[in-house]
Amino acid sequence: MAEPILASLIHGIASLLTTRVADQGQHLLATSQDVRWLRDELHSMQIFLHETEVCAADGGAVTEALVHQIRDIMLDSEDAIDVFDASQVRSCCILDNLQAQIKVGARIKRIRNQLSDISRRRLDYPPVTKPPAGSSDNLILGLLASSPLVHDKDTVGLDKDLDVLLQHTLGGESEFSVMSLVGMGGVGKTTLAKKVYDHPHVKKHFDRSSWVYVSNMMELRGVLREMAKGLMRIPSAEVSSLSEGQLQELLLCGLGGLRFLLVLDDVWDKGLWHVIKRVLPNNGTGSRVLVTTRNIIVAESVVDVRSDVHQLQPMTFEDSYNLFCIKAFAKDGVCPDDLKEMAKDIVRKCSGLPLAIVAAGSMMSRKEKTHTEWRCVLENIQKDLNNGDMGV
Repeated sequence: MAEPILASLIHGIASLLTTRVADQGQHLLATSQDVRWLRDELHSMQIFLHETEVCAADGGAVTEALVHQIRDIMLDSEDAIDVFDASQVRSCCILDNLQAQIKVGARIKRIRNQLSDISRRRLDYPPVTKPPAGSSDNLILGLLASSPLVHDKDTVGLDKDLDVLLQHTLGGESEFSVMSLVGMGGVGKTTLAKKVYDHPHVKKHFDRSSWVYVSNMMELRGVLREMAKGLMRIPSAEVSSLSEGQLQELLLCGLGGLRFLLVLDDVWDKGLWHVIKRVLPNNGTGSRVLVTTRNIIVAESVVDVRSDVHQLQPMTFEDSYNLFCIKAFAKDGVCPDDLKEMAKDIVRKCSGLPLAIVAAGSMMSRKEKTHTEWRCVLENIQKDLNNGDMGV
């Protein structure tokens, strides 16, 4: 099976990135940031491979294709590290070293773009049939959708919500605080959280940051493991050998005077916070936690710290229609007059949910712009939404 081999490869690359490139990247901010991007994505991939091995002996077509794509990218990453190490050995000149770092930084940036393209394609071209609940394909799509490397530039109707979240995250208060982002599936919680996590001011503001895709499948030890890798920058191979108790102690002792940002995406268990709060020090540095959840009870379970709740509402019809046209008519975002009523009918079926609107618009962009074709699709959209096949 290809997954164990790839898991071993990712372990090696993650260790190289952490111990070699991260040290050298301090001399060049761009390289440092690129390494951080790649490390975060490697962490998400490590979860995916672990869960795939546990959940499925046969990963299916989606898993097989993704494994092949990632293998190529990981090999490219390892080669980039080898080139960087060789340049360090050959030259003692500071200028030469900086030039080598610039080249490695550019290469890692290209790798990051490739990973982002994979994630985008998985969202734009979902499987024709819905995988069984809890399957490895469902987990892959969840991880890819949750990854902070995936961006949807068209955050129509969400600007005010983004401003609220940024104000909370970057606020001058030194008090440790939590913001829970609550809303139904597909309303844009993860999209907004990504925008906050990747905002340049946020990147500069915090010493450490970590994105953890929780879902209803990950166990507590897995959550703590991802927190330790992101916030403590511990290699995957090392952190995987630690017990739940060791991980808790490591986090509590190691985050001392650091200002950190932790995103817990797609939380289902209301009991999770009671464990997490014990390992996050309230050290007066202005650290923040951002939680996304569908369940208000999860948000209300955040106690013993300053806690705010921001509820997302479905988009207005006007914003929904504008977003749909941007996706369906990529050239100019303008719907032809003879398809406007059909387009509005499709938008109404999406109930103001951004993910449903984006999925519908992307699908229609690949269809012929005829009444017959669009009518056929319209008749199936409600069925797809009811079955959850639109990514909602």
